[in-house]
Amino acid sequence: MQIEIKLGDVLDQAVDGIVHPTNSFCQFATGFSRELLVRAGDVVARELGEHAPVAVGAAVVTSAGALPARHVVHVPTVDEPGQRVHAENVRRAARAALLAAHRCSLATLAIPGLSTEKTGVAPDAMTRAIIEELGAHRHACPQAVLLVDLDPVVVENFRLSLAGHS
Repeated sequence: MQIEIKLGDVLDQAVDGIVHPTNSFCQFATGFSRELLVRAGDVVARELGEHAPVAVGAAVVTSAGALPARHVVHVPTVDEPGQRVHAENVRRAARAALLAAHRCSLATLAIPGLSTEKTGVAPDAMTRAIIEELGAHRHACPQAVLLVDLDPVVVENFRLSLAGHS
């Protein structure tokens, strides 16, 4: 699996799938989720709503509406909006996203940080969990993963975690 890391907005990526961390009720409760809804359009919320609730450790794939990506892979990291995220939930969400990419034959997948220090997981622990799941994934898809985030601290931690995992 090819892994690339860059500073940028996951919503701008022209890939087969982008990962959207959410809550089990699939409510667009955070700034990132609200921005996804504004830019993608209501079709994403309608498609996702048909599957709620979604357990932490599961994933739902929808179309991407008006986004450059083809699909959105929605992965709950908490049961309810406002709950603290735990590193194990980040790990389970990353694993679910990768398995969904395999199931839906998404060759390219863009993954942002799946938590923030403010919501419960320090950048080093969050990025380490994602990198470890990438290393453990043994399926054909995704063939390439783009780790992308607007936060330079998260991007640097992706780099450090990848270097430490090699």
